[in-house]
Amino acid sequence: MAMAPYGSPTGTDISYALGMDESQYSDLQLHFLRRLNRLLDLREHKAYQVNAEGLGLLDRAIFSTYRDCADIGVREEAQKIV
Repeated sequence: MAMAPYGSPTGTDISYALGMDESQYSDLQLHFLRRLNRLLDLREHKAYQVNAEGLGLLDRAIFSTYRDCADIGVREEAQKIV
């Protein structure tokens, strides 16, 4: 598993967060779960590099991606990531 500079898994490998095999999910579901994970990683580790407007945009992107996950049937998995 690839590691981010801070020692946490990167946003592309979500199996650690889900505790399940990624093969159970469609490509679309994995796409949105990975996007959510990556956005949350950015929020956690790069927030100090972004101004207030940038953080607002990032928060909206996180919420929007969470809603996308809910719409495609992976709400519980998205909640585990959040």
